[in-house]
Amino acid sequence: MCDESFLDVFYSKNISWVLLGDEVFVFDEITDKIYLFKDLSKEFWLLIQKNKRLADIIFQLAEKYNVDFLRIKNDITKLAAKFAKNNLIVWSEAV
Repeated sequence: MCDESFLDVFYSKNISWVLLGDEVFVFDEITDKIYLFKDLSKEFWLLIQKNKRLADIIFQLAEKYNVDFLRIKNDITKLAAKFAKNNLIVWSEAV
């Protein structure tokens, strides 16, 4: 099994999203579900558009919150897996 932090992560093609104030609303155009992201999940979501590699996103969040990379890696990897399970993001092998 590969280490997810070395994968690239992208938004799914079937979603639309908007940042309103301190919250991100994500709409799944296939299931008609709406997701609300705040705090760390919001910041993770926004960093996806700037960084493809999951490890880069984790590193930026670790620096911002002044926590150890490995400590936040577990939280972000679980969050990313949850997003992927709900078809909000997709993984791919880093190139």
